[in-house]
Amino acid sequence: MKRKSFVEFLDKKRRDEMEQLRLVEKVLRSKGLHTENHLDDLDDPYVYCHSPQKGGQVGGIRIYKIADVVAFRVQRESRTHPYGRAYLLEIEEMFEDLLADDTKPEEAAAKVANEVAVAVRRFFEKSSQAEQDEREQQLMDLGDGAGRVAMRSQGTDYSSLIYTRGN
Repeated sequence: MKRKSFVEFLDKKRRDEMEQLRLVEKVLRSKGLHTENHLDDLDDPYVYCHSPQKGGQVGGIRIYKIADVVAFRVQRESRTHPYGRAYLLEIEEMFEDLLADDTKPEEAAAKVANEVAVAVRRFFEKSSQAEQDEREQQLMDLGDGAGRVAMRSQGTDYSSLIYTRGN
């Protein structure tokens, strides 16, 4: 039996991670989501999934591997850095749970693929709703106490800010 070197082990692990991310990208595309592949970046490989919700601060999510788990974080644009907390997509656990319920592997894979796409869409919907709720709350906080926004309809008089020094 041939022993593998540590470098060979790491190379295989890296290839397996890339294959998993390619599969996630393929699943998301098959479910109608727009993705970008950034797996050629050897230092930080990821798949970027654009938000189907337009006009919000969340432009999309970065999907990547953390140890043995697929995770995602919010990212404004496909080439910027992510921010906020990481959310886990426990794909392998979902698959194993379905297999434990005597589901055929092909059916389990289809259910997991559907569930991953649903989870990503749900995240975008909840993020969009949270942004809208936050904007509404800010408007309420600016209001006159009765939930109405008080707006000044006249221009600002800056003449009181102009002064002359004594002669």
